[in-house]
Amino acid sequence: MLDAIRRIDASRADGFRRTTRWKAGRALREPLDKAPLEVLAAVEKALAVLPGSDDHA
Repeated sequence: MLDAIRRIDASRADGFRRTTRWKAGRALREPLDKAPLEVLAAVEKALAVLPGSDDHA
């Protein structure tokens, strides 16, 4: 996911890695809520190829 963000905006990827705090029940979308659509699309594409994603069910 970080690689997908980094291909579009390296500083955003570094910021995401450094500042995102994960808590139980927190949606992945929350820390990306202000990201440009291009970043969201890249993350969605990267996650879609992971085993167990809905697209491969």
